[in-house]
Amino acid sequence: MKNFKNKTTKKIAAILALPLGLGVLIIIIQYSNLKGILIKNNADPLLASAIYYNFIKTGAVYFLLVAASLLLALYIIIKKAVNPAIAAKNKIMLDIQEITDLYVNLNGETANNARALEEKIEELEKFKKLTINRELKMIQLKDKLKKINTDYKK
Repeated sequence: MKNFKNKTTKKIAAILALPLGLGVLIIIIQYSNLKGILIKNNADPLLASAIYYNFIKTGAVYFLLVAASLLLALYIIIKKAVNPAIAAKNKIMLDIQEITDLYVNLNGETANNARALEEKIEELEKFKKLTINRELKMIQLKDKLKKINTDYKK
């Protein structure tokens, strides 16, 4: 985390240094130009208002440069903070999709296994029915044979 802060701070300082330096340079140049004009023209009132207007204009440009720099710095900070969150969200979404796919496959396999087990159970019930019915018939036949034997012996 410390590394992130240092890199971000350096980027913000670099971004802010350029417009601040340019703004100061513009103000110095404007002031020098206007001071030279004032000296040459003995400070006419109309000229004084023009100077005032130029300083206001220069200040506005300087303000816009600083505001743009701050917005850019803010954008970089937000982008650095949001990108890992987006990556984490995407990973979670992929994990959820993978788990959902596994669940669907497992349900499909379970349904197939359940059908196969039901078929085997039906087959075993048929076999049970056949074998029990056969055994019951055998018991009936043995009883009949005993009865016939006892009747024949009498």
